[in-house]
This record gives sequence, structure tokens and C-alpha cells, in this order.
Amino acid sequence: PWHDLQGKGVGWELPLEQPERFRVALQSCIDMSSQEHRTWSQRARAFGFERAQEQTIVDQYRRLFNYGLC
Repeated sequence: PWHDLQGKGVGWELPLEQPERFRVALQSCIDMSSQEHRTWSQRARAFGFERAQEQTIVDQYRRLFNYGLC
């Protein structure tokens, strides 16, 4: 569920092996106007809430966490 986040205006997918992309994303946040930041924040919250309600995703996370506990 966490793909095309920037295209949806809710965040970024940042590969750990490319730290420069993290800096660019952070600078984008710094450069946002208050209104733009508010809009992104509202979309991100709604996006996360929608994903958290999808039962298949909830089940996948349960399996992931249960696997990690074993």
C-alpha cells in the first residue's frame, strides 16, 4: 500500500541506500507553505487511515509482526 506516495501527495518512498533523496524530501517539506503542508498532512492522515481499515493489509501486518515475534 505504500507505493506512489509522492504522486498521491501524501509522502515519499525513500530507499535507505540513497540518503540524498531523504535530504531532498526533507527540503521539500521545509520549502512548503503552511497551507501546502496542511494539505499534505491532511491527505497523509486520510491515506493512512484508509489503509489501516483495509482488512487484507491489517492481516498482512499481523502475519509480519507474528513472524518477527517467533
